[in-house]
Amino acid sequence: MGSMKRQVGQNDISLRRWLRGRCCSYRLVVDAGYVGHVPEFWDLPRRFAQGEGELIHDRRNQLRILPMGEEEVVVKRFALPNLLNRFVYALLRSSKAKRSFLYARLLRAEGLGSPRPVAYLEERLLGICLLRSYYVSLRSRLPYTYADVAGEALPRPLMEQFLRAVGRFTARFHMAGMLHKDYNNGNLLLGLDAGGEAQVELVDLNRIRFHHVGLKEGCQNMVERLDYKPWQLALLAEGYARERGVDVEQCLAWIRDGKKTQK
Repeated sequence: MGSMKRQVGQNDISLRRWLRGRCCSYRLVVDAGYVGHVPEFWDLPRRFAQGEGELIHDRRNQLRILPMGEEEVVVKRFALPNLLNRFVYALLRSSKAKRSFLYARLLRAEGLGSPRPVAYLEERLLGICLLRSYYVSLRSRLPYTYADVAGEALPRPLMEQFLRAVGRFTARFHMAGMLHKDYNNGNLLLGLDAGGEAQVELVDLNRIRFHHVGLKEGCQNMVERLDYKPWQLALLAEGYARERGVDVEQCLAWIRDGKKTQK
């Protein structure tokens, strides 16, 4: 195997590796704080092929929890793109793994929660065709997801705290000019910090879009893919509206309008 290394910026190291006798190459970008784990990142395709670690999601994409020194990482292996997108992602558009890595950086820079991005790995054919890509982040310490709230699996006071926090988080996310096109039950991680304050982290970031998010669009986007009961919706809207300085009833009215449109 051949390899090349260059510094991408203050926080990243970029490496490339070509497989001798084959037409495949790999590109690895690593947060400089984790450069000591580069051999483990190169080994991700083999580790997935052999089923290492704890499998936590196995549909179109696959997620595994893997040990990394004294920490654990969550690795998302994205599905093989369709034939056209293999060239699009290689030549015209960033891969889903790269977008996930960069968008996590953006969220954290805005003071919004997302597990720390560690690395991403891309496998290419002849340099012009993207095959597999892998995104690596630290495993979140937050123990719940929004699904636990939607299913009323937690004590009522804790659910109320989380619902308002999700509303506030979503408002700040939108005010930063970001909109998530798959804002669903499993993509919001929830927990409490040492002081008992609600914490929210957003995952599955590759479907974020960037533009000015108006109040009506934001209220509707927040609950477009979330499950909720009427009392839960009221608290989500309360947290969102107060953070953005809009009337709660107006936010609820926009949400109802959005639901009618979807039907």
